[in-house]
Amino acid sequence: MRGSASTPGTEAPAGAIRGEEGPAPSPAPAPPGRRVGGWARFPFPPARFPIYYGWLIAVVGTLGMIATVPATPPGFAPFVDPILADLALPRTGLTLAFTWGTVAAGLVMPFAGYLVDWMGVRLAGAVAFGGLSLSMLAFGSADRLAGWLAGTGLSPEWSGGLLFFLLFFALRFWGLGFTMTTCRSMIFRWFVGWRSLVAGVNGVILSLSFSSSPALLNQFVIAFGWRGTWILLGTAVGSVFVLVALLFFRDSPESCGIPVPRGPSEAEGGPPEGPVFTARQAMATAAFWLMAAGLGMNAFIGTGTAFHIVSVGEDLGGLPRNEALQMLLYVGLFNVVTSLVLGFTAERIRLRYLLSFMMAAQTLSLAGLLLFRTDLGFWAYAVGSGCAWGTFGILLNVPWPRFYGRKHLGSINGIVTGVVVVCSALGPLAFGYSDAITGSYRVAIAGCLGLTPLLSLLGLKARNPRRIAA
Repeated sequence: MRGSASTPGTEAPAGAIRGEEGPAPSPAPAPPGRRVGGWARFPFPPARFPIYYGWLIAVVGTLGMIATVPATPPGFAPFVDPILADLALPRTGLTLAFTWGTVAAGLVMPFAGYLVDWMGVRLAGAVAFGGLSLSMLAFGSADRLAGWLAGTGLSPEWSGGLLFFLLFFALRFWGLGFTMTTCRSMIFRWFVGWRSLVAGVNGVILSLSFSSSPALLNQFVIAFGWRGTWILLGTAVGSVFVLVALLFFRDSPESCGIPVPRGPSEAEGGPPEGPVFTARQAMATAAFWLMAAGLGMNAFIGTGTAFHIVSVGEDLGGLPRNEALQMLLYVGLFNVVTSLVLGFTAERIRLRYLLSFMMAAQTLSLAGLLLFRTDLGFWAYAVGSGCAWGTFGILLNVPWPRFYGRKHLGSINGIVTGVVVVCSALGPLAFGYSDAITGSYRVAIAGCLGLTPLLSLLGLKARNPRRIAA
């Protein structure tokens, strides 16, 4: 990472991390980010900001995350039918391009996390928003790009599939990969004691943004057309958010000469700072993979059921389209409530209990789907899925700085984001194949039900590696 070198010192003795393999972490933390210098104080010194600068970081970082909404399935939904109609593409071809473009983007997202640590969040943010802007502008020119590819001799089916694979890869990598990792890493380098509260509020805002984006973006598509909307979005991201990153993004409190407010003591942390783990050292711990597996499984189930919610509601509950879609409103309500409650309480809860709770909630939601024709099944799905997604927002952000320190947060977040994004792409595909091959979603649901209780039990093993090493 650009900036201060690793703190010198002797290596931790063998067996310091009991029950884990791999290299031991550094025994003392090195402040993340650059040393205090001219770059950190340009164009203004954050230390002179009237309030703690981390709160401004939380605001601009969250706004940066909202800018990635068009790269998500809810944000892209309003563009699907107009693109299919104008370019005469098969729906299955566009779906496969979205899936495999997302999987490819997820596989290279760890590289984006490494770049965040190496470049620093200001430069990484500017590059990420610039790449996201170009991706959106390319989508606005998809018809012209398709015409150019058709002129190369490729069949319309192959040229269209290749084009949208590349477009989805770029949109998902620059949006959910580089931009999200940069903003998330920056925000949670600035907080220690208030980390869970920031994660809860951030999760609520993003949830509301994602849920309201289809209706809002649909109005833009109606007013400007799908091409004009993409060009408008790309221009706004390129001109506004690149400037925001260069002006307001900062690596860490230490890089600006600002003491970190501790807030409430964390239940797992012991001393405020402990050993610092690199991404490779973090991946050598059981807690890393248990947390990543839980988050990936939640994304797999959540996106798989939400993507096909109309068909799932008809197959398992006999629900008409509007009632099936209204189900997502109930899920969103429990999501918001869970995020807020955990935002105020997670500082005093061991995260392995939250991981176990998230998987137990998904088990409840899956059981509810199998009983969807009853009122009990309907509400079991709404409560279980909503509570799981509310917990997901906390566990996506809080464990990594608490478990592994803040210095290498970009690299660690990049790996976790890659796991989540790949699983979120494969979920809709697996549920879709379950329906296509067997005529029902019950096979996919039963398969997931065989894993979620196991992950709920294994989640209790996800002990804080910094606490063990200390």
